Amino acid sequence: GQKSGGRGRVSGYGSEDFNMPLIYAFVARGTTVLAEHTGHSGNFATVAAETLPKILEKLNSQKKFTLMADGHTFNYLADEGYVYLVVADEAYGRQIPFACLERIKDEFKSQYGGGGAGPPARP
Repeated sequence: GQKSGGRGRVSGYGSEDFNMPLIYAFVARGTTVLAEHTGHSGNFATVAAETLPKILEKLNSQKKFTLMADGHTFNYLADEGYVYLVVADEAYGRQIPFACLERIKDEFKSQYGGGGAGPPARP
């Protein structure tokens, strides 16, 4: 796997913003992770990166997909060539993580214009 040191961060998505502990989140284009955030130790980033190629196949036919693993949900949202992921405790179900995904998507698009992974525009 190729690891790039130049990843951005999905910022502002700690538990103070949501009534849930956001364990891990990323934004990817294809199999390349563009930005990520984690508030926990663990191998979520590795698991997410390893399963992403299989998930991309599923997201060709559906915009949303949830994978259950070890008491956590890996909640994926596909939009305009990007894949957004939130990992949450399965006790939170699917509705709350997908609300988080929508907010991450909107934030990412407003920062990066949705047209590529360039740096954010500075006013």
